[in-house]
Amino acid sequence: MRVSLTLRRPKAVAEAIEAFIRERLEKAGRERAVIALSGGVDSSLVATLAVRALGPERVIAHTLPDGEVTSEADMRDAEELARSLGILCRRIPIQKPLDAFRETFTDVGLRGDPIAWANVKPRLRMIVNYFVANFENGLVLGTGNKSELLLGYFCYDAHTRVLTPEGPKFYWELTPGARVFSLDLTTGRVVTAPVEAVHVFPYRGEMVHIRTRRLDLLVTPNHRLLVRRNHGRGALGFRTAESCFEAGQVTIPTPAPWTGEEAAPPEIDLAAFLEAPLAPNAHPPFPMATEDFLYLLGAFIGDGCVARSAATVPVRSGLTAHERAVYRDARGRFAPLPAAVVAPRRKTYEAPRIYIGAAEGKGRTRARLLRLLRHYGVPVTRTPTALVFTNRALAAALGECGAGARHKRIPEWVLRWPAPALEPLFQGLMDSDGTRDGRAFYTTSERLAWQMVELCAKLGKAARVKRHPPQGLFEVRISPSARTLTFSPRNMRRVFYEGVVWCPSVPPHENVLVERHGYTAFCGNTKYGDGGVDILPIGHLYKTQVRQLARVVGVPEKIIEKAPSAGLWPGQTDEGELGLSYEEIDKILHCLHDRRMSINQTVKALKTRKKHVQRVWDLMKASEHKRKLPPIPGEPEIEEL
Repeated sequence: MRVSLTLRRPKAVAEAIEAFIRERLEKAGRERAVIALSGGVDSSLVATLAVRALGPERVIAHTLPDGEVTSEADMRDAEELARSLGILCRRIPIQKPLDAFRETFTDVGLRGDPIAWANVKPRLRMIVNYFVANFENGLVLGTGNKSELLLGYFCYDAHTRVLTPEGPKFYWELTPGARVFSLDLTTGRVVTAPVEAVHVFPYRGEMVHIRTRRLDLLVTPNHRLLVRRNHGRGALGFRTAESCFEAGQVTIPTPAPWTGEEAAPPEIDLAAFLEAPLAPNAHPPFPMATEDFLYLLGAFIGDGCVARSAATVPVRSGLTAHERAVYRDARGRFAPLPAAVVAPRRKTYEAPRIYIGAAEGKGRTRARLLRLLRHYGVPVTRTPTALVFTNRALAAALGECGAGARHKRIPEWVLRWPAPALEPLFQGLMDSDGTRDGRAFYTTSERLAWQMVELCAKLGKAARVKRHPPQGLFEVRISPSARTLTFSPRNMRRVFYEGVVWCPSVPPHENVLVERHGYTAFCGNTKYGDGGVDILPIGHLYKTQVRQLARVVGVPEKIIEKAPSAGLWPGQTDEGELGLSYEEIDKILHCLHDRRMSINQTVKALKTRKKHVQRVWDLMKASEHKRKLPPIPGEPEIEEL
């Protein structure tokens, strides 16, 4: 059976769409058609057909750059098309209203529900479209085609979390504006980026489970995996999970050491941590080299504590002149004071003492700490298992690391510094609570365990967390020299899944550091399309048919030949993300949807692989709820008169 989607009479198809646009405007009593131009073939075709139907004076266009991921080249193509059609085209940046929108929500306390926050940007675009339409007495023309309407989104399962500076979060804990970790596709370094939206959908169908000793991902077949091309030596890019079944070894990158959000100072002024003046006889604060401070900080976080004891002593300097003469012996020394004299002259001093577990013979921790503290003139008391010293300024600085083993943490201001400055911190942590081979770190603080994963990512190391519930212990497994995470088809399997699937949108790099069952990896995410329109003039045309019709009506060839793309990153294409060409996808959709053929019938008719048909079927079914009107109750029974 030969399946062709070539339009038999494209001019007649164009005339029918033009008549449809005229009819809909007339029935709605509107004067103009309003369309958002993206610089792609779909919006260009709709604009061209609208001008042919109504004339240029009755078509209003605009572009909506968001200041984040919108391509300037696409904006120029859109504006050139508008000029060639003779229509008004406004450039309406949406970054400022988007920021104000989010600020308003935050000000009134609407910050906890990701569903309420979801889709802020596309809905804001919709608001702009309808504002312009109301202002111009117009009707909003959509640009979605049949191929896009029948396909869905790419998502994670409900057990997948996103790693944030506050630790991993489930989808219901993640709100737009929250900072998450992303990988810069140009530099390969970790950056922090705000979540734009969180998309959550019900799902019933096939998913792909990728499981190795260092990976655990459960994603929809069309989910974009962040990969490093050319066997782990090439540029960063994306490929779908489904397409990996036909690949050899697939490489997921670990980041290059990051450059930080601010420069680390050469030294730390410990006096800055004091909230009150010191007593005259207290150990004075001193500046400390940042490298030394961070090593001490790491050792303290791993095995240290601050004990705040109190000592009450007689205050002899408070005696009167007569008393000082009376209560001295023949040599001028103070004699024991009577209780009546001592009682009112006792004073209590707080004496913070810093303990760091550094047993004799435990690696180089003890020797390095001793050298460090002596260098700064800090007196140290040594026991067989610990080093003990007193310094109020140091105690205040180290106190920011939390009290008690289960509440230890790395101060957030430290983690903003670049990777070279963080190396001593990592070394101090590993020397205190890490293994000798540098492959594992142990803590009872869940917060610290995930901060260790963050620290490793910023240093260019792969890490995962394993929990040992009986002991309440967290084990951070580290790959000290691993530059990549790899898997092959033998590490993949298809599984049935029914439940919630979800994905965040995180521009501009559209990837995020995710965690599942303790395993972490940088992986792609989704971008939600604009769906609020009045009519869809090309909603009955497949993508291949859109290109055919665009040529017939004179859309510029450079726009027609442009690879369909959401503009998520340099070189991204929709077909590359789907793993199939639109010509293949459209034929499969035609058989499954239009001809109501089964999967096996479609495979036989198209002489294609069953897994390709199955994949398109799963995507079509997963997005079915988005193509229906919201459900309403059945008609109520009424009493016949």
